[in-house]
Amino acid sequence: ALTEHGAALIGPEAAKALAKFQFNENGMTNPLHIGMPAGELANKIGADVPDDAKVLIFLSLGMTRENILRKEKLNPVIQIFPYETYEEGVANAKLNLEWEGIGHSAVVYTNDREKASYAGVQLPVSRLLVNQAGSAASGGNLINGLNPTMSLGCGSWGNNSISENLTYRHLMNTTKLAYYHPSTLPSPEKVWEL
Repeated sequence: ALTEHGAALIGPEAAKALAKFQFNENGMTNPLHIGMPAGELANKIGADVPDDAKVLIFLSLGMTRENILRKEKLNPVIQIFPYETYEEGVANAKLNLEWEGIGHSAVVYTNDREKASYAGVQLPVSRLLVNQAGSAASGGNLINGLNPTMSLGCGSWGNNSISENLTYRHLMNTTKLAYYHPSTLPSPEKVWEL
């Protein structure tokens, strides 16, 4: 389906060449290749794909840290990680997040609420989008109610102080006036908004 819409499949040797081209020796993304079109990337690594290819795709090179292409690439490259069960797919996503991206966001495509909830419990992210483009995590307010921002806090997972979008409210000092009132013991439903 991806190739029918402009993706070009490259083999494992081309993918390994892409890893060397994409990242410096210290494992950092080479800034000269950020945003490079798929056809140009393929040409640089010697892969034979159509010049008008929209994205390069390849099958997983594994879930180990030796597969540096698991990291953020910042260009039109997609590594496909096949899995046998939904739980295995979520476990793979968690492994990837724990390497690079813990606390930020993830996307799950499912119409099964239990599966979406399972991913929400398992994945250490502050935002899990269901059936949406990942870019909506930075604030697709009109489609998901999230506060728009360009800076998403990754919570204690990612060594941040917040686990939500940074807004002007986080930059304001506020004072709450707390007056005495007779002691009341709220119900658990009230406390936990059940």
